[in-house]
Amino acid sequence: MISNDLLNKSEHEIRECSQDLWKYTFVNNMESVQVNKYAINNPGICGIHSKIISTYFSSPTFLEWLSKLTGIPDLQNDPDNEGGGIHRIDNNGLLDIHADFNRHASTKKYRRINILLYLNSNWEEKYNGQLELWNKEMTQCCHKIPPLFNRMVIFRITDDANHGHPEPWLAPDGYSRISFAFYYYTDDRP
Repeated sequence: MISNDLLNKSEHEIRECSQDLWKYTFVNNMESVQVNKYAINNPGICGIHSKIISTYFSSPTFLEWLSKLTGIPDLQNDPDNEGGGIHRIDNNGLLDIHADFNRHASTKKYRRINILLYLNSNWEEKYNGQLELWNKEMTQCCHKIPPLFNRMVIFRITDDANHGHPEPWLAPDGYSRISFAFYYYTDDRP
């Protein structure tokens, strides 16, 4: 279990992390999916607290727990954090509904699980930014999950695991939507 104190310190580190370290990202190399979305794939460069959290989510203890929870044996973390790490959405940013890539570009392993851990201690509903999970047909939103501080969302990655936050982030300037994104793989896929 991660303490609120550690998460608070990590949130502060991330919010203070130099703008030069953030890279504009494209989901599945499609520019039209996101607006004002940035990432750092090495959480440790923001500070020691963010590194501790990232290390925990790649530990054998956590991987064993995650395998038991999901029923997927032999889950592996991605040490390169391809597409993962820390995500930041700035004002008027959004992430349109999409399905993630499911094959690692270099290892060719199969992406099976996403974990998002939100660090938005001052989130208000009027800011938007809720994660939306949509049905396979992309005809309706099935769940909306607010990006509350210390909320963790775990979901499977399939060709039709449609998700995003299509409503623009409307927080005051300087207050970004922050989350850790961890992706887990297996050598093969059913």
